[in-house]
Amino acid sequence: MRQHLRAVSIVVLSLAVAIIAPALASAAFQATGTSTVTYEAVGSMGMRFTGTTHDLTVADDGTQLTVTVPLAHLTTGMGLRDQHQNDHLDTAHHGTVQLVVPLASLHIPTGAPTTGTVTGQLRVKGLSKPLSFTYRAERSANGQLHIHGTATVTMANYGINVPSYLGVTLRPTVALVADFNLRNAP
Repeated sequence: MRQHLRAVSIVVLSLAVAIIAPALASAAFQATGTSTVTYEAVGSMGMRFTGTTHDLTVADDGTQLTVTVPLAHLTTGMGLRDQHQNDHLDTAHHGTVQLVVPLASLHIPTGAPTTGTVTGQLRVKGLSKPLSFTYRAERSANGQLHIHGTATVTMANYGINVPSYLGVTLRPTVALVADFNLRNAP
């Protein structure tokens, strides 16, 4: 009797794997629609500015989600400030910023929106360091996921000297915000 139950259990488990595995394989995500990534820097004398880009890609290898932000179109609205930003980020040698997050640490909503705090690896200027961020994930009527993530980054952790220009010195941290949509990859 035990052998019969064991055989039935193995068959049921095999069927479950055969049914679930394709669904998991097709659950890979990719970015879709308009994305916005911004950082806000605050300096002395009330100086405040924002850098923004709409370039973002997402890769999902089944175990981790990699969000890549090309820096070529990251702008602050002022050419000279953009040039200084590019110098500080060394965009000539490091043209992207990447955040790698284990998929198992994310709560993907099936119904109500979910929120969480997760640690991933942020790579800036060739340096990869742990970064905790908060996120909200919400599924839309068409099945896409809208992701809103926020984090605070300490510039020195990534070899970025705190910018100072004409007596205005920035705080050593910047606030990051990312808004993007994901859909299941075909």
